[in-house]
Amino acid sequence: SCVTEGECSPVTIENVLEFTSGASTVPPLEFSHRPQIQFLHEDNRIFPEANTCIIVLRLPLHSSYDAFKQHMIEGILQAPTFGLA
Repeated sequence: SCVTEGECSPVTIENVLEFTSGASTVPPLEFSHRPQIQFLHEDNRIFPEANTCIIVLRLPLHSSYDAFKQHMIEGILQAPTFGLA
């Protein structure tokens, strides 16, 4: 993937893990839920979504890889501000 090969800079695999699970590393006893990937089929949902409680990464569908990659990077980079006031 572009993340593990360093082609999605500045997004790292740790960013993806934190976006999906809320953890920056895999816990020593693993996660309490098995991580899942789901797909978003609605046209108006262009950014990735996650449920960190049950560790589900929801990926948007796009007509091109470049559009998918751009929206994934933007969505993950904007995520650290989620829940902060």
